Amino acid sequence: KIEDYRITETKYPFFYVLVKPKSYAYEIDSDWTVLLTFKLMAENSNFSIIPSIVNKVARCYWESKDVKENQNDRVDYSKKWFSENYNLSVPNKDILSDIKSQDISHIWMKTLNKTTNGVFGKNYRRIEFVFENVSKVKNNDEYIVNGKDRMKGKICSFTGNLNVTHAIKYDERDIDLSIIILGEYELIEIANTLETGKFMGIFCTYCYYDTVNQRLELDDRWSVADGYMNNTFVGIWRDLKNGYDYKCIWGDHRLPYTGDFDVGTGEFAPNDKYLKYGWENYTKAYLGGDKKALEIENIKWWK
Repeated sequence: KIEDYRITETKYPFFYVLVKPKSYAYEIDSDWTVLLTFKLMAENSNFSIIPSIVNKVARCYWESKDVKENQNDRVDYSKKWFSENYNLSVPNKDILSDIKSQDISHIWMKTLNKTTNGVFGKNYRRIEFVFENVSKVKNNDEYIVNGKDRMKGKICSFTGNLNVTHAIKYDERDIDLSIIILGEYELIEIANTLETGKFMGIFCTYCYYDTVNQRLELDDRWSVADGYMNNTFVGIWRDLKNGYDYKCIWGDHRLPYTGDFDVGTGEFAPNDKYLKYGWENYTKAYLGGDKKALEIENIKWWK
């Protein structure tokens, strides 16, 4: 029963837990308005997931809260993205030195056979990304990236790097060793059109240690959860001709800091007011079940 639960603040800003006394709790990020993760807060491991209740409480809380910032106007959220994820870590558990010798390039290649969606500018125009190759620089925390992006039907190649700056353990109770990979990225478009620039900002990737294969893997175990997001790149696109900066955020599934753009409850759903900015076919395919639209979405445009 919903009356058996209560919302309690945690030590992390914007984070609240839904508590049933002496049993279990779930972390909610009210800034993203939807369920982020489930975390067992008590010793008893026998518990049931109740996403409908969690989502209802999270959304009601957010809608009753004064919004202090218009996310449609602000351009660069990279510093905020870093601090919010870094603050999830267990104190003094940055294990970057432990994984320095490992090649984790595969965690950014898991979406190779499909594109990753993103938003560009104040109107949240659709932009798509594909990493075609990611390779580690020997004895370094840097990875070289080659790929393509597509916006308004124009395809542009880019090359650049991902610099891993932190690998932090974020749940000391997790036997699978859940880790947040944080770092900086700079991807420069190859000048084949008049409008080229570079993407830069902060990326965040959630991983876990696979004890069978003894390597880090992309943590997609909660990919069916309403608020799932991963391999999220938050930053800007800078016009190399005039130096103007534009908001650009992309990643798997949900995207942070997008204001009124995503109005979905159980899944990502663009606001109707932004459909004309490249989201019509996506909406028909994935929300409307249109087969022809889905065929268009499945075209490997980067080949």
